[in-house]
Amino acid sequence: MNDKQVFEVILPVAPKDIDNLDLCVRRILENIRPQKIVIVTAKQAKERLPLFDKVEFLDEDKLMKNLTMEQVKRIMVEIKGTDTRSNWYFQQFLKIAYAFQCSTDYYLIWDSDTIPLRNIRFWNNINGKEKCLFGEHKHQSAQQPCLDTLNTLFNGKVKRLFNESFIVEHMMINKNIMKELIHDIEMNDRLQGNLFFEKILYAVNKKDIEYGAFSEFETYGNYVLNFYPDMYAIRKLKAYRQGGMVIEKSQIDNAVLNWIAKDYDTVSFEELHGYNRIFIYLRKIGVACVQRRLVSFKTYQYPFSILEKLASLRHSWFRG
Repeated sequence: MNDKQVFEVILPVAPKDIDNLDLCVRRILENIRPQKIVIVTAKQAKERLPLFDKVEFLDEDKLMKNLTMEQVKRIMVEIKGTDTRSNWYFQQFLKIAYAFQCSTDYYLIWDSDTIPLRNIRFWNNINGKEKCLFGEHKHQSAQQPCLDTLNTLFNGKVKRLFNESFIVEHMMINKNIMKELIHDIEMNDRLQGNLFFEKILYAVNKKDIEYGAFSEFETYGNYVLNFYPDMYAIRKLKAYRQGGMVIEKSQIDNAVLNWIAKDYDTVSFEELHGYNRIFIYLRKIGVACVQRRLVSFKTYQYPFSILEKLASLRHSWFRG
């Protein structure tokens, strides 16, 4: 392993999700092998963190001077009259600002609701050149409000060069490129504010700000493709994002994760999944199947995926 393949993992976590971190942290240490994991969360949650070697705590309000939840809320209220989505933006700003804390050349941003199920590499030799690997969301295109913000932040100098979306569950960051990106944002005199996160919030179209019109992954991914196209390559992982839709949280253990690992590289248990009554009912029916694992996970989740597609079509039909 050469020097540039040594990296840290930053794991921003809301206090309410701390108690679900154990399996995620174990699997990151086992399958990703970072130099260390830095869990960024509120100071009151520190005592509840899982205890492992190579795992450290960082107070989210101390990561960068002047970058606090209260400051983000203040700007949001000033712009829109509500602090809705403040935490969502704050989490993204923490991931960006970690470039100033990282002791290695690279750091991996990893979503705390995602579990790596197999060994995952982040560099590969392509045509004699060692390249860092990007993930992609092949079924989703970048949302236009995020692209509008990207255009505003860099005065049109950063073009969209990728048809799919960079919004996935992880991204390997070169800290020096991220620092350069931050500098370019802060040097944009057309935008209100001084610090990068202030300028980002003021760059977002006012009508879109409470719906989430900025993505740190879309911003970094397109910035790299514009200015450092030879450093990264696109790769596809088998990622399953609907874990929370198909499995009861109380059933998630190593045996179940090993079952899913036969079909997928990662699994995510996102909060937005699992609240529809039909899916809750199906999950309860499927408890025995999950416990006994008599069929493959891909076979088990198939009825859920069909229902999800039907629900999506129904939603689109009513909107149309």
